[in-house]
Amino acid sequence: MSEELHRHFSIGPELGRGRFGTVRRCTSLLSGDHFAVKSIDKACLHDPLDLASLEQEPKLTQLAAAGNPSVVQIHAVFEDHLSLHLVLDLLSGPDLFDRISASAPFSEPQAAQILASLMEAVAICHRRGIAHRDIKPDNVLFDDQGRLKLVDFGSAECFGDGRAMTGLVGTPYYVAPEVLAGREYDDKCDVWSAGVILYVMLAGIVPFYGESAAEIFEKVLRANLRFPSAVFRDVSPSAKDLMRRMLCKDVSRRLSAEQVLKYGMGNKVSPLGDVYSYGVLLLEMFTGRRPTNEMFKDGLSLHKFVEMNFPDRVMGIVDPCLFQMEDEDLRLKTQVCLVSVVRIGLACSRQSPTNRMQLSDVLREMRTIRDLYAGAETQVEIKNKDNLIGDDSD
Repeated sequence: MSEELHRHFSIGPELGRGRFGTVRRCTSLLSGDHFAVKSIDKACLHDPLDLASLEQEPKLTQLAAAGNPSVVQIHAVFEDHLSLHLVLDLLSGPDLFDRISASAPFSEPQAAQILASLMEAVAICHRRGIAHRDIKPDNVLFDDQGRLKLVDFGSAECFGDGRAMTGLVGTPYYVAPEVLAGREYDDKCDVWSAGVILYVMLAGIVPFYGESAAEIFEKVLRANLRFPSAVFRDVSPSAKDLMRRMLCKDVSRRLSAEQVLKYGMGNKVSPLGDVYSYGVLLLEMFTGRRPTNEMFKDGLSLHKFVEMNFPDRVMGIVDPCLFQMEDEDLRLKTQVCLVSVVRIGLACSRQSPTNRMQLSDVLREMRTIRDLYAGAETQVEIKNKDNLIGDDSD
């Protein structure tokens, strides 16, 4: 090991071993504080990309960790002709892989708390133009206080300013399909990986299982996401919806890290609460009566409820002050959702699963405007139903 490293630290027992080196416990000779030293063996790095990553890892770790308590801190770097040594936080708690192995499936509040900490770390990295590119349970550790720490920036890359990323990196079960496809990709590859982690925490199994790497890759590329009833019986509809949005093959429709935080963790209420409650809220606002959640699973019941409480020609008219909110897109989406819930509800036929599915889609969209109802100082005033206008072309 580096003579310089030994001048500052005493080296203790091995804590772990990876593809490119080892992690050992070490103690500062000056302060007596304990750390972990990650020693990367240069002889194992034959690929020029691996050598480039070796140079980048300490820089990107420091950039990602600055003011980011959910990323492992790097305290010193030493290099000799054989190895690169990174002195890092000593994380004595089990990693997320061990926690999942011991306790999965987690409860939704447990999973939500871990996901929130993970996505806070990822969102800060993304704001700084850094994609981790190898998010998996093994790289999610905890300190002795139970605080989450994202580690191992050996595959991390910079992006932004028109610069996309390329290169096949990551771990089979957790890698995003666009990475496997060999296309240019962006930071949302990390959101996919976090979505797989959420699925594993709630189910105790991976979403895209295969007996070999080739079979896993094939299933990831297909991205046919399923929620087996035997496993997901007690998982809420909105938890599944969040996973669908994180594990969306269409990158343009996949949530960003910031959106996951807002969509899934923005309210004080459970972030994985019942998605149908937002539809219930809307119809209650319009009618003054509270439909049951079961009505949203039954086209006939919903049809009767809306038909009884609205005139034949329906269009929602809301207080104009609602549309003075600053976000133009949010105002438009709010208006469309308010109107669509009612009109699609009216159009639900007795035997039409298509219309029921459309209604469900609209209700899922309501989560994106949840904060409008939770945080707006102005109240939405629904006009007298006698003033509702519209057409019955649906």
